[in-house]
Amino acid sequence: MLIGMDHHRKLIYLTSENQVKKIINEKIEIFCPNCQEKLKICWGNKRRPYFKHQVLPKHLSNESTLHQKGKMLLAQAGLAINAQVEIEKKVIQQEQERRVDVFMYPHLALEFQCSPLTVSVLKARNDFYRQQGWASLWILGPNYLKNKTIAPAALKFLKYQKKLGFYLIFLNVDRKKIIVYHHIRKYDWQRYHWITETCNNDQLFIYPFSQFVTSLPVISIKKTQFQLKKELRRKNRQLLNLQGICYEKGCNLLELPSKLFVTQGFWPIIDSKLVLNLYSFFKMPLPSLDLGQFPLL
Repeated sequence: MLIGMDHHRKLIYLTSENQVKKIINEKIEIFCPNCQEKLKICWGNKRRPYFKHQVLPKHLSNESTLHQKGKMLLAQAGLAINAQVEIEKKVIQQEQERRVDVFMYPHLALEFQCSPLTVSVLKARNDFYRQQGWASLWILGPNYLKNKTIAPAALKFLKYQKKLGFYLIFLNVDRKKIIVYHHIRKYDWQRYHWITETCNNDQLFIYPFSQFVTSLPVISIKKTQFQLKKELRRKNRQLLNLQGICYEKGCNLLELPSKLFVTQGFWPIIDSKLVLNLYSFFKMPLPSLDLGQFPLL
Protein backbone atom coordinates (compact mmCIF):
# COMPACT_ATOMS: atom_id res chain seq x y z
CA MET A 1 0.00 0.00 0.00
CA LEU A 2 1.48 3.35 -1.06
CA ILE A 3 -1.27 5.68 0.19
CA GLY A 4 -2.07 6.51 3.80
CA MET A 5 -3.52 9.51 5.61
CA ASP A 6 -2.51 11.59 8.63
CA HIS A 7 -4.74 12.52 11.58
CA HIS A 8 -6.05 15.49 9.54
CA ARG A 9 -7.35 12.95 6.96
CA LYS A 10 -4.87 14.31 4.41
CA LEU A 11 -3.74 11.60 2.00
CA ILE A 12 -0.03 10.84 1.94
CA TYR A 13 1.55 9.06 -1.03
CA LEU A 14 4.95 7.47 -0.45
CA THR A 15 7.19 8.79 -3.19
CA SER A 16 10.71 8.97 -1.72
CA GLU A 17 13.00 7.85 1.07
CA ASN A 18 13.15 11.43 2.34
CA GLN A 19 9.41 11.35 2.90
CA VAL A 20 9.79 8.10 4.85
CA LYS A 21 12.50 9.64 7.04
CA LYS A 22 10.28 12.68 7.71
CA ILE A 23 7.38 10.48 8.81
CA ILE A 24 9.67 8.48 11.09
CA ASN A 25 11.62 11.45 12.54
CA GLU A 26 8.49 13.53 13.19
CA LYS A 27 6.63 10.47 14.49
CA ILE A 28 3.66 11.16 12.22
CA GLU A 29 0.88 8.65 12.74
CA ILE A 30 -0.43 7.17 9.49
CA PHE A 31 -3.87 5.61 9.08
CA CYS A 32 -5.53 3.48 6.41
CA PRO A 33 -7.91 5.46 4.14
CA ASN A 34 -10.08 2.32 3.93
CA CYS A 35 -10.65 1.43 7.58
CA GLN A 36 -8.90 4.20 9.57
CA GLU A 37 -6.72 1.61 11.34
CA LYS A 38 -3.07 2.44 12.05
CA LEU A 39 -0.42 1.66 9.44
CA LYS A 40 3.29 1.05 9.75
CA ILE A 41 6.06 1.73 7.23
CA CYS A 42 7.92 -1.22 5.76
CA TRP A 43 11.29 -0.27 4.35
CA GLY A 44 14.10 -2.44 3.06
CA ASN A 45 17.01 -2.51 0.64
CA LYS A 46 15.32 -4.61 -2.06
CA ARG A 47 11.98 -2.88 -2.52
CA ARG A 48 10.50 0.60 -2.26
CA PRO A 49 8.86 1.73 1.03
CA TYR A 50 5.19 0.94 1.58
CA PHE A 51 2.51 1.09 4.25
CA LYS A 52 1.15 -2.01 5.94
CA HIS A 53 -1.62 -2.63 8.45
CA GLN A 54 -0.41 -3.31 11.94
CA VAL A 55 -3.39 -5.67 12.20
CA LEU A 56 -5.42 -6.46 9.06
CA PRO A 57 -9.11 -5.56 9.61
CA LYS A 58 -11.70 -8.29 9.12
CA HIS A 59 -13.51 -6.60 6.22
CA LEU A 60 -10.26 -6.46 4.22
CA SER A 61 -9.01 -9.94 5.03
CA ASN A 62 -11.16 -11.52 2.31
CA GLU A 63 -10.58 -8.77 -0.24
CA SER A 64 -8.27 -9.65 -3.10
CA THR A 65 -4.90 -7.94 -3.40
CA LEU A 66 -5.88 -7.00 -6.96
CA HIS A 67 -8.93 -5.10 -5.73
CA GLN A 68 -6.99 -3.31 -3.01
CA LYS A 69 -4.27 -2.22 -5.44
CA GLY A 70 -6.89 -1.11 -7.97
CA LYS A 71 -8.58 1.18 -5.46
CA MET A 72 -5.26 2.79 -4.62
CA LEU A 73 -4.53 3.41 -8.31
CA LEU A 74 -7.93 5.04 -8.80
CA ALA A 75 -7.35 7.21 -5.76
CA GLN A 76 -4.12 8.38 -7.40
CA ALA A 77 -6.14 9.42 -10.47
CA GLY A 78 -8.21 11.69 -8.27
CA LEU A 79 -5.18 13.10 -6.48
CA ALA A 80 -3.61 13.90 -9.87
CA ILE A 81 -6.32 16.53 -10.45
CA ASN A 82 -6.11 17.78 -6.84
CA ALA A 83 -9.44 16.23 -5.90
CA GLN A 84 -10.27 15.20 -2.36
CA VAL A 85 -10.69 11.43 -2.34
CA GLU A 86 -11.87 8.92 0.23
CA ILE A 87 -11.22 5.21 -0.12
CA GLU A 88 -13.95 2.86 1.10
CA LYS A 89 -16.39 5.67 1.88
CA LYS A 90 -19.02 4.26 4.18
CA VAL A 91 -22.67 5.22 3.72
CA ILE A 92 -25.55 4.06 5.92
CA GLN A 93 -28.96 3.78 4.27
CA GLN A 94 -32.00 2.19 5.92
CA GLU A 95 -29.74 0.55 8.49
CA GLN A 96 -27.67 -1.03 5.71
CA GLU A 97 -24.02 -0.20 5.24
CA ARG A 98 -22.66 0.47 1.76
CA ARG A 99 -19.06 1.12 0.82
CA VAL A 100 -17.86 3.05 -2.22
CA ASP A 101 -14.46 1.88 -3.47
CA VAL A 102 -13.19 5.42 -4.07
CA PHE A 103 -15.22 8.58 -3.60
CA MET A 104 -14.13 11.82 -5.27
CA TYR A 105 -15.64 14.83 -3.64
CA PRO A 106 -18.07 16.36 -4.17
CA HIS A 107 -20.09 13.73 -6.06
CA LEU A 108 -18.31 10.97 -8.00
CA ALA A 109 -18.32 7.31 -6.95
CA LEU A 110 -15.56 5.19 -8.50
CA GLU A 111 -16.04 1.43 -8.46
CA PHE A 112 -13.34 -1.06 -9.43
CA GLN A 113 -15.29 -4.19 -10.35
CA CYS A 114 -13.33 -7.43 -10.46
CA SER A 115 -15.85 -10.07 -9.37
CA PRO A 116 -19.06 -11.11 -11.18
CA LEU A 117 -22.03 -8.81 -10.69
CA THR A 118 -25.65 -9.32 -11.71
CA VAL A 119 -27.60 -6.70 -13.64
CA SER A 120 -30.04 -6.30 -10.73
CA VAL A 121 -27.27 -5.59 -8.21
CA LEU A 122 -25.57 -3.16 -10.61
CA LYS A 123 -28.86 -1.33 -11.12
CA ALA A 124 -29.49 -1.16 -7.36
CA ARG A 125 -26.05 0.33 -6.71
CA ASN A 126 -26.34 2.82 -9.54
CA ASP A 127 -29.84 3.86 -8.39
CA PHE A 128 -28.47 4.37 -4.88
CA TYR A 129 -25.75 6.69 -6.17
CA ARG A 130 -28.31 8.68 -8.13
CA GLN A 131 -30.45 9.05 -5.02
CA GLN A 132 -27.42 10.54 -3.26
CA GLY A 133 -26.96 12.99 -6.15
CA TRP A 134 -23.72 11.30 -7.20
CA ALA A 135 -22.39 10.28 -10.59
CA SER A 136 -20.72 6.88 -10.86
CA LEU A 137 -17.86 5.52 -12.93
CA TRP A 138 -17.32 1.77 -13.13
CA ILE A 139 -13.84 0.53 -14.00
CA LEU A 140 -13.50 -3.15 -14.82
CA GLY A 141 -10.84 -5.64 -13.84
CA PRO A 142 -9.19 -8.42 -15.87
CA ASN A 143 -12.04 -10.92 -15.39
CA TYR A 144 -14.09 -8.88 -17.84
CA LEU A 145 -11.56 -9.33 -20.64
CA LYS A 146 -10.71 -12.55 -22.45
CA ASN A 147 -7.53 -12.36 -24.52
CA LYS A 148 -8.05 -8.59 -24.88
CA THR A 149 -11.59 -9.26 -26.11
CA ILE A 150 -14.58 -7.87 -24.25
CA ALA A 151 -16.26 -10.64 -22.26
CA PRO A 152 -20.08 -10.79 -22.64
CA ALA A 153 -20.43 -10.12 -18.91
CA ALA A 154 -18.81 -6.70 -19.39
CA LEU A 155 -21.54 -5.39 -21.67
CA LYS A 156 -23.89 -4.63 -18.77
CA PHE A 157 -21.45 -1.82 -17.82
CA LEU A 158 -21.77 -0.04 -21.17
CA LYS A 159 -21.93 3.74 -21.03
CA TYR A 160 -22.38 6.33 -23.77
CA GLN A 161 -20.81 9.70 -24.52
CA LYS A 162 -21.08 11.66 -27.72
CA LYS A 163 -17.28 11.87 -27.89
CA LEU A 164 -16.63 8.20 -27.09
CA GLY A 165 -19.77 6.50 -28.37
CA PHE A 166 -20.50 3.33 -26.40
CA TYR A 167 -17.52 2.60 -24.19
CA LEU A 168 -16.05 0.55 -21.33
CA ILE A 169 -13.13 1.36 -19.03
CA PHE A 170 -10.64 -1.24 -17.78
CA LEU A 171 -7.76 -1.04 -15.32
CA ASN A 172 -4.63 -3.15 -15.67
CA VAL A 173 -3.31 -3.12 -12.11
CA ASP A 174 0.05 -4.72 -12.87
CA ARG A 175 0.89 -2.23 -15.62
CA LYS A 176 -0.88 0.66 -13.84
CA LYS A 177 -2.69 1.43 -17.07
CA ILE A 178 -6.21 2.58 -17.92
CA ILE A 179 -7.57 1.06 -21.14
CA VAL A 180 -10.66 2.60 -22.69
CA TYR A 181 -12.58 0.58 -25.28
CA HIS A 182 -14.64 3.19 -27.10
CA HIS A 183 -16.81 3.44 -30.20
CA ILE A 184 -17.87 -0.15 -29.58
CA ARG A 185 -19.83 -1.54 -32.51
CA LYS A 186 -21.46 -4.87 -33.15
CA TYR A 187 -21.71 -6.90 -36.35
CA ASP A 188 -24.40 -9.53 -36.86
CA TRP A 189 -23.21 -12.88 -35.45
CA GLN A 190 -19.62 -11.70 -35.48
CA ARG A 191 -17.26 -10.18 -32.97
CA TYR A 192 -17.57 -6.69 -31.63
CA HIS A 193 -15.29 -3.98 -32.94
CA TRP A 194 -13.84 -1.11 -30.92
CA ILE A 195 -11.05 1.41 -30.66
CA THR A 196 -8.69 1.17 -27.68
CA GLU A 197 -6.62 3.88 -26.05
CA THR A 198 -4.30 3.47 -23.08
CA CYS A 199 -2.92 5.89 -20.52
CA ASN A 200 -1.28 5.78 -17.09
CA ASN A 201 -3.69 5.27 -14.21
CA ASP A 202 -3.17 8.82 -12.89
CA GLN A 203 -4.22 10.27 -16.28
CA LEU A 204 -7.76 8.86 -16.14
CA PHE A 205 -9.38 12.30 -15.85
CA ILE A 206 -6.97 14.31 -18.01
CA TYR A 207 -6.07 12.10 -20.98
CA PRO A 208 -7.75 13.29 -24.23
CA PHE A 209 -9.42 10.02 -25.21
CA SER A 210 -10.94 9.66 -28.66
CA GLN A 211 -8.48 12.06 -30.27
CA PHE A 212 -7.64 9.54 -33.01
CA VAL A 213 -10.89 7.96 -34.18
CA THR A 214 -10.36 5.75 -37.19
CA SER A 215 -13.08 4.58 -39.55
CA LEU A 216 -14.85 1.37 -38.61
CA PRO A 217 -14.49 -1.68 -40.85
CA VAL A 218 -17.10 -2.51 -43.49
CA ILE A 219 -18.09 -6.15 -43.96
CA SER A 220 -18.87 -7.28 -47.50
CA ILE A 221 -22.38 -8.50 -48.31
CA LYS A 222 -20.89 -11.82 -49.44
CA LYS A 223 -19.21 -12.31 -46.05
CA THR A 224 -22.42 -11.37 -44.25
CA GLN A 225 -24.38 -13.93 -46.29
CA PHE A 226 -21.72 -16.57 -45.59
CA GLN A 227 -22.03 -15.92 -41.85
CA LEU A 228 -25.79 -16.09 -42.19
CA LYS A 229 -25.53 -19.57 -43.75
CA LYS A 230 -23.33 -20.70 -40.88
CA GLU A 231 -25.85 -19.49 -38.32
CA LEU A 232 -28.67 -21.28 -40.13
CA ARG A 233 -26.65 -24.50 -40.05
CA ARG A 234 -26.16 -23.94 -36.33
CA LYS A 235 -29.95 -23.84 -35.96
CA ASN A 236 -30.07 -20.22 -34.83
CA ARG A 237 -33.67 -20.10 -33.59
CA GLN A 238 -34.22 -16.45 -34.46
CA LEU A 239 -33.04 -16.96 -38.04
CA LEU A 240 -34.99 -20.18 -38.46
CA ASN A 241 -38.15 -18.30 -37.50
CA LEU A 242 -37.34 -15.61 -40.05
CA GLN A 243 -36.60 -18.24 -42.68
CA GLY A 244 -40.03 -19.73 -41.97
CA ILE A 245 -41.62 -16.31 -42.53
CA CYS A 246 -39.71 -15.99 -45.82
CA TYR A 247 -41.00 -19.40 -46.98
CA GLU A 248 -44.56 -18.35 -46.17
CA LYS A 249 -44.07 -15.29 -48.38
CA GLY A 250 -42.54 -17.33 -51.21
CA CYS A 251 -38.92 -16.22 -50.83
CA ASN A 252 -35.62 -17.32 -49.31
CA LEU A 253 -33.81 -15.50 -46.51
CA LEU A 254 -30.50 -15.65 -48.40
CA GLU A 255 -32.02 -14.22 -51.58
CA LEU A 256 -33.51 -11.05 -50.11
CA PRO A 257 -32.46 -7.62 -51.48
CA SER A 258 -28.81 -6.83 -50.71
CA LYS A 259 -29.75 -3.55 -48.97
CA LEU A 260 -31.12 -5.60 -46.07
CA PHE A 261 -27.76 -7.18 -45.29
CA VAL A 262 -25.84 -5.12 -42.78
CA THR A 263 -22.26 -4.29 -43.74
CA GLN A 264 -21.46 -1.68 -41.08
CA GLY A 265 -21.29 -1.93 -37.32
CA PHE A 266 -24.29 -0.89 -35.25
CA TRP A 267 -25.04 -0.08 -31.63
CA PRO A 268 -24.00 -2.89 -29.27
CA ILE A 269 -27.33 -2.64 -27.41
CA ILE A 270 -29.13 -4.00 -30.49
CA ASP A 271 -29.30 -7.77 -30.72
CA SER A 272 -29.33 -7.95 -34.52
CA LYS A 273 -29.63 -5.19 -37.11
CA LEU A 274 -30.43 -7.72 -39.83
CA VAL A 275 -33.41 -8.98 -37.85
CA LEU A 276 -34.70 -5.40 -37.50
CA ASN A 277 -34.29 -4.82 -41.23
CA LEU A 278 -36.19 -8.00 -42.03
CA TYR A 279 -39.04 -7.15 -39.66
CA SER A 280 -39.29 -3.76 -41.33
CA PHE A 281 -39.12 -5.31 -44.83
CA PHE A 282 -41.99 -7.69 -44.02
CA LYS A 283 -43.90 -4.85 -42.30
CA MET A 284 -43.98 -6.75 -39.04
CA PRO A 285 -44.08 -5.04 -35.60
CA LEU A 286 -40.52 -4.32 -34.57
CA PRO A 287 -39.28 -6.10 -31.43
CA SER A 288 -38.88 -3.78 -28.45
CA LEU A 289 -35.41 -2.73 -27.36
CA ASP A 290 -34.64 -4.04 -23.86
CA LEU A 291 -32.48 -1.44 -22.12
CA GLY A 292 -32.98 -3.09 -18.75
CA GLN A 293 -29.84 -5.13 -19.30
CA PHE A 294 -27.80 -1.90 -19.58
CA PRO A 295 -28.52 -0.09 -16.29
CA LEU A 296 -25.76 2.52 -16.71
CA LEU A 297 -27.21 4.00 -19.91
